[in-house]
Amino acid sequence: MIVPALENLKMRHGMCIADTKFMGNLFKKSFMPLMLLGLLTTGCVPQFEKANGDLMVLDSSSAEGLLSKTSTGNQSLGDLTTLRNQGYTISYLSMSSSDIQSVNGHNGGGYKISGSAITIYVSNGLASQEQAHVIAHELVHIKDDLEVDFYLRSYPYVSTASQNFVSTYKTQGVNNFDQRVVSYVLGTLFCTEARAYSRNQQLANEGLQTNFFAKGSSLPQFIDQAYIAKFGVSYGSYANNMASWCLSNSSMTQIQGQLVW
Repeated sequence: MIVPALENLKMRHGMCIADTKFMGNLFKKSFMPLMLLGLLTTGCVPQFEKANGDLMVLDSSSAEGLLSKTSTGNQSLGDLTTLRNQGYTISYLSMSSSDIQSVNGHNGGGYKISGSAITIYVSNGLASQEQAHVIAHELVHIKDDLEVDFYLRSYPYVSTASQNFVSTYKTQGVNNFDQRVVSYVLGTLFCTEARAYSRNQQLANEGLQTNFFAKGSSLPQFIDQAYIAKFGVSYGSYANNMASWCLSNSSMTQIQGQLVW
């Protein structure tokens, strides 16, 4: 079994913090409740009072109809049903690509959980098949977010340590933190993205095409460069093993069980 550890990161490329403008969206997300995953995963949980333009309710019927034509899509629709059976209300809002870009760092979509209300944001102007991919992608994040939040209720020290790391690592340096904390934060981040993008890849493999979400065999490197590198570190050649490990686990709960200490 591969358990991510900091020493597995690409040490020869250096552990110093990259001297770049840091990931706006990453630190705009709250920790409590749903603290860790909501904070870690870019492309999720937009925080804003009002978009530059009016938010419009999105008619998701076409996108959900496309999802219903694939087995993976039906899995996503099943996740929707499960959330509703748990008492959550689901709504879809369309917003401009520039607004999503300013909040999330990319212009595909995002989500917000507020009590029992879940809102999925979709960039306006996307074709129905891309809307379907956004919905499927965000549903994975939402499900994983809720699982992480529930799991961490029994591990408040992990939550506190992770929050401290994400909030202060730029000034303190990654090497000055408990390696277990760094491994937990980066491992959780990597796995959440691997799980969400893999859902998109499965949809693409079943015929629901996308120009944005399917990464194929380059997915591990994409996650490493687009998400992990923002911390100034890299899994490097270990990224493939990391992705395999993440996807070998059946749920984020199972992953958490191996990442917490």
